[in-house]
Amino acid sequence: MSNHTQKRKQRFKVGTRAIASAILVLLVIAAGLVVSNILGRAQATALGPATVLVTRGRIVGSVSGSGAIAAEQTVDLSFQTSGVVKTVAAAAGDHVQAGQVLADLDTNDLQLALANAQTAFNQQQARFDQLRAGASEYDLATAQANVESAQANYDAAVRKANVNDSQLAVARAQLDKATLALQKAQSDYDIAVAEAKPSDQLKTLAATLAQVKIDYSSAMANYNIQVASINDSSVRSAAASLASAKATLAKLQNSPTVQDLQIAQAQLEQAKIALQQAQLRLRNAQLSAPFAGVIMAVNIAPGSSASSALAAIKLMDRSTLHVNLRLNENDVAKVEEGQAVDLSMDSLSGWKAQGILGYIAPAAETSNGVVTYAVRVNFADSSPKVRVGLTANVTIITAQKADVLLVPNSALLPKGAGHIVQVLDANGKARDVDVETGISDGAQTEIVSGVGEGTPIVALPGTAQRPVSPFGN
Repeated sequence: MSNHTQKRKQRFKVGTRAIASAILVLLVIAAGLVVSNILGRAQATALGPATVLVTRGRIVGSVSGSGAIAAEQTVDLSFQTSGVVKTVAAAAGDHVQAGQVLADLDTNDLQLALANAQTAFNQQQARFDQLRAGASEYDLATAQANVESAQANYDAAVRKANVNDSQLAVARAQLDKATLALQKAQSDYDIAVAEAKPSDQLKTLAATLAQVKIDYSSAMANYNIQVASINDSSVRSAAASLASAKATLAKLQNSPTVQDLQIAQAQLEQAKIALQQAQLRLRNAQLSAPFAGVIMAVNIAPGSSASSALAAIKLMDRSTLHVNLRLNENDVAKVEEGQAVDLSMDSLSGWKAQGILGYIAPAAETSNGVVTYAVRVNFADSSPKVRVGLTANVTIITAQKADVLLVPNSALLPKGAGHIVQVLDANGKARDVDVETGISDGAQTEIVSGVGEGTPIVALPGTAQRPVSPFGN
């Protein structure tokens, strides 16, 4: 046999022994696993399911959510009148106070208009005051002197022309009588109006005044006819002058009338409104901060045009920040306004704040079949790192209890509308016990009744009863 053949036989024997050894090792390992699993099963049966004790402690119930941080208010400020910007006293990032002037327009034309309106108002006020005070003693004396002078001139003209003025004298007497009646009727009516007499009395006085005015007009017309019938022009002229002087005196003695005062009052009010409008236009040429806050943007510069259509400055109020979020039906039933809220942010590690639940929407909104309620959480933070628009995590504290019985949520099993726990008897067999639960924090639940402190209960009820295969799970 050649050396080559002998070497081939030797290699075959070595390979066969290696394969046999590997198979033997695998059989030993499999046998060990079976034995170990059987022993483990026996040990688990001896020890029973894992248990935990009912403990006593503090629990906090909460509802969680998240939302973007928003400012209390943000407004775009615009001039309420058009013009050219004169000065800008604010820049983006500035902190301003309420009432602080931020910018103003050129006001030369507005100031001139205001001065004219003020002058017109002062004139109307003086006229009204003078009218309300009535005729002065000097004016009355002057008017009376004019009547006496006109009477003397008329008498002289009659004598010179040798005119029989008997009919004219009668007409003049009737006119004088009508004048006196008119003065009395006007005075009675004015007094009644000033004293706010009943409407039926005012109606009677108004009717009397209207009739007296008709009688006066008739007497004046008759007098003028008599004057016109006189052939002598000098007598006619003197008679007309006398009638005019008497009418002026009567008007002064009877002034002011209610109508005169009403007209003057209306004119004064118009002048006042014009003055207020001029003042308003001048104020509108100045842009002031309506509240304390931070300037976000400035869109104007000195020399640029401004109007009510242009947002000149954007202002944000950071005095109170808030987070808007939405809660589902189950969560919104647990919260109420005024509850404390803990806030944190993933983007600002270590940042925490406390807030208050300030608003819960009275009605739900439905989107894609999901019902949610809008909720607002208010909090204060002056740190510049807490920027509007960042996402904040909120935890609304719905309830807090101390020194209560607690079990892990995993130890509870549902039973109808309630819950049960499993307690081991003396033989290590689990039995169901009904328990009354309270609030939960997501990890633990309050036990109101059913088990006592220190009672061992099954940590994972139901899992201990699963059959175990000899070869493991």
